[in-house]
Amino acid sequence: MNGEYIKNFERYKGIIKEPYMIGDEKIYEVDFLGLNELYEFLISNPPINTNSFPKTRSQVGLDTAIGKDLFELSYEDALKFLLGGYNKNIEELFQLEKSLEAQKSYSANKTKVIRAQSGSRVCINGFVSNSPKKFYRLERMEEKKFIRIHVNMSFRAMDGVKNVLHRGVLLKSFVDLLESNNYNVDLNTFILLRGQESEELFYFKVNLKKINSSMNLQDIIFPLTSLDFLRRIVFRVMESVPFQGRKWYNGYGGAVYEDEVKRLLNISSRDIYIGTPNEIGINGLSLKDDADEFLEYVGASNYVRVLKK
Repeated sequence: MNGEYIKNFERYKGIIKEPYMIGDEKIYEVDFLGLNELYEFLISNPPINTNSFPKTRSQVGLDTAIGKDLFELSYEDALKFLLGGYNKNIEELFQLEKSLEAQKSYSANKTKVIRAQSGSRVCINGFVSNSPKKFYRLERMEEKKFIRIHVNMSFRAMDGVKNVLHRGVLLKSFVDLLESNNYNVDLNTFILLRGQESEELFYFKVNLKKINSSMNLQDIIFPLTSLDFLRRIVFRVMESVPFQGRKWYNGYGGAVYEDEVKRLLNISSRDIYIGTPNEIGINGLSLKDDADEFLEYVGASNYVRVLKK
């Protein structure tokens, strides 16, 4: 690895972690607090590891043959959309969410009406009997519960635009559903790729949601519904990671299968894991069918009341 790369690499050590071993496999982890930090990292033009990437794909022009086959956005546009403004799928996302809401097969009661000393509605019987509890108010039926969802944002060659879009829509709807039913959702969004030298893995993490806040559509629509988030943004990050293997440029690795992901990341059986669209049965043709597959895959009935059709 050339000296200039090593010298320039020092400033990024807070984001690009020191490689570590899990068994015989070396993990190269990068961790971003959010899309803003990811944007700042990329506009600083981090040095490229030319040993592993003598050729790069992230910034290839749209007018090239490979660009026509793989990319919808230029690198410059993809970079800009990290700060918001991506709307290519937004109308379709709204339509799909509306369609999903009309088809939804789940329900739950999250509040109950109780008698209290203060509230939004007067209890006539309480006033007549001079009871101290003269009002009605809504009360949560139970304390908030905690759930962690691990989302592997990777996709495979057979996963197209619609597959990734449907996964993003269903994920957002599922998180919204859980949070409307007293769950506090910790969302761990990542990409895990294995290189051709199979002992090296790339582990990309970016925070898209804070535990005590709802999912912001502008924060999630680009990374969760566009193929170019991986092909432009994540690929560019990879090109600056200090891999030792020399074949990363030839395909940029492949998505790791579910069992391996759970083993490598030590994902608890109590948590929810959401994998590639193909792994979770999303075909990208019918949202209703994909929703059924998704809800079955995540075990939705363990968290909300699923109505029989």
